[in-house]
Amino acid sequence: MNVLSAMRACGLAVAVAALAMGALAAACTSDDEDEAEATPTATRAPSVATATRTPAPTPTATPTPTPTPITPATPTPTSTPPPTAPSPPAPATATPEPTPAPTLKDFVLTQTTTGKDLLDRLSEKERECIKEAFGEFIYAAMQGLPLLAAGSEPSQAAPLFACLETESVVRAGVAFLAVPLGGWDAETRECAVQVGLKNPEAILSSFGLPSREDPNAAAEANPYVVELHGCLPAEDQVDYLLSLVAAIDALSSAGRDLIGAIPQADVACIRDAVSDGEYTRLLAGTVGDAFEVSEAVSGCMSDEAYVQAYMSMSKAALGELTGDSRACLEEFARDHPRYTALMDPQAHDASSDRERLAEVATDGIKTWLCLTPDEIERSQAIAIGAMSR
Repeated sequence: MNVLSAMRACGLAVAVAALAMGALAAACTSDDEDEAEATPTATRAPSVATATRTPAPTPTATPTPTPTPITPATPTPTSTPPPTAPSPPAPATATPEPTPAPTLKDFVLTQTTTGKDLLDRLSEKERECIKEAFGEFIYAAMQGLPLLAAGSEPSQAAPLFACLETESVVRAGVAFLAVPLGGWDAETRECAVQVGLKNPEAILSSFGLPSREDPNAAAEANPYVVELHGCLPAEDQVDYLLSLVAAIDALSSAGRDLIGAIPQADVACIRDAVSDGEYTRLLAGTVGDAFEVSEAVSGCMSDEAYVQAYMSMSKAALGELTGDSRACLEEFARDHPRYTALMDPQAHDASSDRERLAEVATDGIKTWLCLTPDEIERSQAIAIGAMSR
């Protein structure tokens, strides 16, 4: 018997029992109503024994189990380690800085500057050229020697300058020019460098060195030489002027350039004003010395005497002058009496007349405009000598 049939049978039995009990109850009720007045003497057992059966339990339908919701297990929290700071990246291999090209920028020449100090600032090509020009022995020796130990003779510098590139020529030349004047500040040096870069011949001519190309380049460099002089502070212009006057005077002779050049009236005045001994000493010295022999010399000098003495001294310093050069210089001398008066050391006080002397120096630089290329070359040789005094 299957489950369903059993359930039906049990249900039927229960129903039959229920009906039987209901019938029994109804019968008992009817008998009580008929015998209401009678008192029962004994209790009779029922004629029909009622079998008491334990009712089968009503089958309870097994409920469909409600699925227990699955509560997801709470994950055991895993301790999260604190974030670790990222490791610094491995240092990149530093790219080596390119070795700067050697340069003479800011090169300053002093009494202790050696050949090596200069050579280290030159290119390999320039160094090799110098080594070939001077020879390996001298090249090696000059490394440890002060550059200024060689003196200031321009011819000694020519082989070195011939090996240098244009900018090196200019910067080295400016460094050399600054030494006799006690050195220049950075502004003065750079001004001179810029003038030289526009025309390197301005530097070459300042050293009395020949032009690299055009033989007339020295004349073309004249305006730049004047401009180069303009870079100098007023103090340096005065110092240069006085050094140049002294350099020219050293080449002069009072007998030739003073007594032999000035008007006879001025000579007679001097002769009468000094003693025989003084006159003898006067003739033996330079023009500058003559003025120091006796104050009477300056007292006897006319304006024309100063012009003629200046022209004679110029010829002694520069050699023969062309007619045009001579005429130009003579005109300059007549127009600038304060300049020609510088031949008299007592005519100015270098310590108190600086401003006036600076003006005279500016005027005097214009004399270069009167000269031919050859005369300029000779004058610059004297000029560089003046700067080295």
